[in-house]
Amino acid sequence: LASLGDATRLVCMTHIPTNCGAVNDLEGVGRVIEEFSSGRRRKVTYIVDACQSLGQRRVDVEKLKCDVLAATGRKYLRGPRGTGFLYVRLDLADRLVPSHVDHFGAPITGVPELMDAGAVRYEYKKGARRFEFWERSVANLLGLGAAVDHAIGVGIETVEIRCKELALVLSKSLKEQLGDNVKVYCDPEGQMDHCGIVSFSIDELEPSAVKMYLLEKGGITSSVVPKTSTPLNSASTECKDLVRVSVSYFNTEKEIQTMCKVLKTMAKL
Repeated sequence: LASLGDATRLVCMTHIPTNCGAVNDLEGVGRVIEEFSSGRRRKVTYIVDACQSLGQRRVDVEKLKCDVLAATGRKYLRGPRGTGFLYVRLDLADRLVPSHVDHFGAPITGVPELMDAGAVRYEYKKGARRFEFWERSVANLLGLGAAVDHAIGVGIETVEIRCKELALVLSKSLKEQLGDNVKVYCDPEGQMDHCGIVSFSIDELEPSAVKMYLLEKGGITSSVVPKTSTPLNSASTECKDLVRVSVSYFNTEKEIQTMCKVLKTMAKL
């Protein structure tokens, strides 16, 4: 943000990165951008990537002060793959032209008497709906709606508190069981804010092998975050591929302890 200047037109920020559980202070970023844009003829457009945060913590576009927010439905909301959300501030959305449209986002408003394609009139829908398409999976959208209803029923604040608690339990258990052999990336114990994502590496063990071992020996699902997922961050921190575990409100301390014991066995400690 120190580089904001007259040439700045767009700021795009990630709420929670894909490779660790750090939480960026995007409300603070929003305040800085708002103050910078105040009184300027051309305001800076502020875009937020909330793919990893939506579903595990409260996301409020008014508090973020963002112009655009995009998120997927398949991560912490556990909705169907291929679904997601797009928020665009209304006055901005009405000025944007989608790269692709069909008769849903831009309905035909006038049909010519002659076969003159240039005379066909259409009008973009108001707001972000101009970015939607007619051809889409109704089943997936119903699944996304059910996932949202479920999250609201549980309570987003309840989910956030529990995810943070379990992330701390996981971090501590990893270090207790594996000692200096494990490195927790962006350790939640040392963060001002954190979430349910915990990423780590174990000495001399390939992350892909750790993922398979957890699944085969413990029935535990994890994922591997390649360094290419966050190339700039990986280059600046010299971070390699990581094992990522995403705990949620329904997980238990016992499950976490079991996972760490499985890892200890794999590491032969």
